[in-house]
Amino acid sequence: MSRHPDPGPPILSVRGVSKEFDAHGRKHIAALSGISLDVWQGEFVTIVGSSGCGKTTLLRMIAGLIRPTAGTILMDGHEVDDPGPERGMVFQAYTPFHWLSVRRNVEFGLRLTRKAKGLPPAEIARRAEEWIAIVGLHEFADVYPKVLSGGMRQRVAIARALANDPEILLLDEPFGALDAQTRTAMQELLVKIWEDTHKTILFVTHDVDEAILLSSRILVMAPHPGRIVEEIAVSLPRPRTIDTLVTPEFLEFKRKILGLIREFSIAGRKCGP
Repeated sequence: MSRHPDPGPPILSVRGVSKEFDAHGRKHIAALSGISLDVWQGEFVTIVGSSGCGKTTLLRMIAGLIRPTAGTILMDGHEVDDPGPERGMVFQAYTPFHWLSVRRNVEFGLRLTRKAKGLPPAEIARRAEEWIAIVGLHEFADVYPKVLSGGMRQRVAIARALANDPEILLLDEPFGALDAQTRTAMQELLVKIWEDTHKTILFVTHDVDEAILLSSRILVMAPHPGRIVEEIAVSLPRPRTIDTLVTPEFLEFKRKILGLIREFSIAGRKCGP
């Protein structure tokens, strides 16, 4: 079953955001230019585009890890200028702390913000146990990440981010390094979490199939400089399964998105630096 976003004001607004970098002795290389987007409560929005179009840079700016050169990013109407607990981030690289058990990894963010939230130790333990169970790692709660598979490590990272109860979950190609079978299992897990918790998700991927299967809306980016060139509402019914991949409706979405990426990638190579 598909869920509709909250009809109220967006929880995340990006307005005219640009980013320039100094690189290879050349100043003011434009990575992003004039990015504007809105994300509403309960949406699953995915950003796709060719490598180097600035998807990760945009997500890191929304996370508050880097600052835009121009424009504003608003979370619940407040300008983003640094990381905050209302934005949970999951990276492509496996990020669990190797010296902490699965349980302690998931508790880490809660302990970090305990003073701000006033959470007693019992509540921290309860939340950690809840999310460890949700991501299917209950039997591995006291295991260290070094003995876990890649998919299991990403489960730890997702549980750690969600245990802090962020308003929006930001995911930067979190399944990019996984094998096909594990990737499918992680996609199914993420959709189940989204449907069960009504959490807002902003997801970055280069995999068009993945974007269509997961998303309620897709933003297509073009490179040189990075910018949003198309917004596509994914009207396919849920649940979406492997059989969805061969339906005419799915293939039409895929044809359109791949065509846009190819068109703007070729144009970018002709006029890029």
